[in-house]
Amino acid sequence: MPSNKVKILGETILPGKTYHLSLNIAKLHTGTSIEVPIIISRAKLKGPSILFTGGIHGNEVNGVEIVRKIIAKKYHIPNAEWFICIPVVNVFGFLSQTREFPDGRDLNRVFPGTRTGSLASRFAYHIVKEIVPHISYCIDFHTGGDSRFNTPQIRIGKNDHESLQLAKTFGLALLLRVLKRKNLLERPL
Repeated sequence: MPSNKVKILGETILPGKTYHLSLNIAKLHTGTSIEVPIIISRAKLKGPSILFTGGIHGNEVNGVEIVRKIIAKKYHIPNAEWFICIPVVNVFGFLSQTREFPDGRDLNRVFPGTRTGSLASRFAYHIVKEIVPHISYCIDFHTGGDSRFNTPQIRIGKNDHESLQLAKTFGLALLLRVLKRKNLLERPL
């Protein structure tokens, strides 16, 4: 697990503190900056770290509210290690109530992204570079949007036995074991 001095988005994150950071991803044509709020709470004890995300698809507003309530009710204050919360990952899509980024790409499909790619790809790259190295688990709340209907489900890798044990604690009727594909959490061990 990380040492006492860890930098995320240029900020030193110390144990026992909560930080409200912003990932400045782009500017509107008016020059207004679009910033993605990132709330990081770090405990004094070591342990597993969790990333909670909502709104990867801008029109899936229920996930945004779930992460917002996690913060409002102070469930994001951990007993050990970190909780990182990103209530609205796709701020562009959220503001315009569309699924995609302004470049027409589905952010959920471009991870891990590239430093010089499309806007969505560059954004994904910064999340993977700045946030993912510091987390043990990610819970991403997808909730359907527009004419889409999602039934409560958990998706895990086909041969990921640790995630299977964790998923069973949620008690959902639908658990999907999918073939491994590149995703937000894939990184060398």
